[in-house]
Amino acid sequence: MNLTIAAAKRNFFDSAKVKRAVDRGKRQALSKCGAFVRTAARSSLRYRKKPSASGQPPSVHKGRGGKSPLKLIFFAWDASSKTVVVGAVLFAPATGAPRTLEHGGSVGRRKNPRRRVRTLAASGEIRLQGKKAVYAKLTTARQVAAANRLQAQLYGPEFFAGGNAAARPFMQPALKKEAPKFPLAFRGSVK
Repeated sequence: MNLTIAAAKRNFFDSAKVKRAVDRGKRQALSKCGAFVRTAARSSLRYRKKPSASGQPPSVHKGRGGKSPLKLIFFAWDASSKTVVVGAVLFAPATGAPRTLEHGGSVGRRKNPRRRVRTLAASGEIRLQGKKAVYAKLTTARQVAAANRLQAQLYGPEFFAGGNAAARPFMQPALKKEAPKFPLAFRGSVK
């Protein structure tokens, strides 16, 4: 190959033309890699009622709209580090999910969504009739106390205790599974 000085200068690695071609190719290749990992992570999650065994990908449950929040796994280009980031959407920060699912860790106590604290002059449970509660306006402190006791009997404690959650990784195994495909994604990426 005959290379002139002018041709060499045009193709220096720091020239704008080469940077654009490398950046475009790298972004496209990383986009493919991100899509591979996302697909593998999504397909490792299974809809089931029972919890998964520790060390296995977590079981998912249908949320609002019939989709599980854990299936909301995305990938995005990070321009500052020129890499791709793949991961599940951050849930309510207090839960620590999905980080707690991936790595395990402590889970704080949380409020029971079915429980209500009954107050004076509000309606509440006054007695059980079979398995159903009978509701009425609470007019005395004694009725309020009885309604709160019935709430606990029907719906469990006001707060669920915290504890330790075992790791149920789904992103790291997906990355390990798809990593052998990465070199193929970069083949011919600079044109």
